[in-house]
Amino acid sequence: TVSVASSQYWSVKVDFSNVTRVSRTTTTLQVVSNPILDRSFTAPNGTVFPNPIHGNAWKSLAALGADLVRYVPWFPYPWKSVAELDAPQVGKPTSWNFTFILPMLEDFMDAVYGHNHTTVLNFATQPCWLFGGPDGKPQSCSYPSNPDESFFKYVRGNRANLLDPSAGDLAKYFGRLLSYLVTGEFIDENGVRHTGGPK
Repeated sequence: TVSVASSQYWSVKVDFSNVTRVSRTTTTLQVVSNPILDRSFTAPNGTVFPNPIHGNAWKSLAALGADLVRYVPWFPYPWKSVAELDAPQVGKPTSWNFTFILPMLEDFMDAVYGHNHTTVLNFATQPCWLFGGPDGKPQSCSYPSNPDESFFKYVRGNRANLLDPSAGDLAKYFGRLLSYLVTGEFIDENGVRHTGGPK
């Protein structure tokens, strides 16, 4: 019985024998990159030590047996979410670096895809240097030197602040990122080939 007002009551009857539609909802979850899931921790003084819960954390994810599990390299940890932290410069080596991205991605894939379940990879954090400041000029894109230190101010800018209004540079960044993850290699902005990605 459903109460409509203090002085009125309406009777509602549900007939579950009359199937109008079968739910196709998939119960799933999202995993974001963060130090608690890493293989090791880097202390503020630079000391690196093994993560004592690493194995159990990923084992628990595998035990869930979920499908369409979403993996998001999360923006508060720039080293774990952005593969090129510094803007490329002509004549200088680029800053492309997957050292802090691949280990956790590999652990995620082993725990989900490796157990015959589907995944959704969502690399969404965009390099800060693609965006200009209020004056439309390149901005300072600082980030912590410690990969395990959170920095919630990393993301600065939106579509209107792109230094390349066509979003071409943004598309090329994600194209190179995906090329590395899918084919194991890519060519950077200065024509240098990078290899060693997952295959």
